[in-house]
Amino acid sequence: MNRSAFSANPALWLLVGVPAAAVIMGVVIVTLASNGPTDLVRDDYYKAGLAINEDLTAEEAGEALGLTASLTTRGPGRMLVVVSQQQEPFDAAQELVIELPHPTLAEQDLRFTASAVAPGRWVALAPRFEGTRTLLAYPPDGRWRLKRLRQQLQDGPVPGEVPAP
Repeated sequence: MNRSAFSANPALWLLVGVPAAAVIMGVVIVTLASNGPTDLVRDDYYKAGLAINEDLTAEEAGEALGLTASLTTRGPGRMLVVVSQQQEPFDAAQELVIELPHPTLAEQDLRFTASAVAPGRWVALAPRFEGTRTLLAYPPDGRWRLKRLRQQLQDGPVPGEVPAP
């Protein structure tokens, strides 16, 4: 009767199997690491952090204006962004730059402009997003900035809007 070395000694499976499994898992890990997304951290994270610290005066000016923002769903794949000023004198900016950066993926950042519909009120239709974002709104000259953390889309009417009959 001819028996192989593996069937005669089961410990040989352990001696050969553990290093073979380690080599296979190493190849899988290297493959996943080389083919996965590489932009989980913004390329300009240091410069962006410095700019935020320098622009604190713009945020303080935005707080002094009493600015509010709302994000509301408007049909499939769309949202309505409304920025309103609560205190007079109302800002005369004709448009605002709106940014909704994704926390980790730069290609999912949203940037668009909102047009003035009344003194101190700006509105824009934009693509819908999933999850939570930080909302940044500012005039093109950057004299003030509204920053709202953890903004999510809301279903329902926009604050101050009269629903259609």
